[in-house]
Amino acid sequence: MNLPDNTHPNPNQVPQTQATNPGTVPGIILLVVGLLGILINGYFAFSFYSASSNEDKIAQAQVEMEKVFEDQKKEMDGEQKKQYDEMTSMILDNFPVYIKRGMMVCLAFLVLAGLTALGGFGLMKGSKGMGIIGSLAAMIPQSCCIFGLPIGIWGLFASMKIGKS
Repeated sequence: MNLPDNTHPNPNQVPQTQATNPGTVPGIILLVVGLLGILINGYFAFSFYSASSNEDKIAQAQVEMEKVFEDQKKEMDGEQKKQYDEMTSMILDNFPVYIKRGMMVCLAFLVLAGLTALGGFGLMKGSKGMGIIGSLAAMIPQSCCIFGLPIGIWGLFASMKIGKS
């Protein structure tokens, strides 16, 4: 009687693999979102910086804004024009301050995007703490990616699964 030889693998049987890291896919997506945020927020921060260091561009932008304000003011009555003049003078007087504040906001978003990318990398490597930090950073609304909230929630769930098996 011939017994089947079990030393040869069955071609119909799928080989057993080790358990994979539950944070790999959300980690990759967090990394992509973080890198995208770094690129976009870095571009905006650089744009604000170059605008703040060039007085001629600021003056030119203020002149263009004044033209737009004057065109809009033609259709208003006396009291509306007065209120509109107060509002526009406040905007034009504080224009350089707004540029500097915009640059600071972009730098803060740049830090959040960096934390998101680092958290995604950590989540791919199986680091629960870095995954949580990156997921929380992704969930804070930034200027570039509206998908941060669902991806951050997914990353949090994946972080909680790390180490449980």
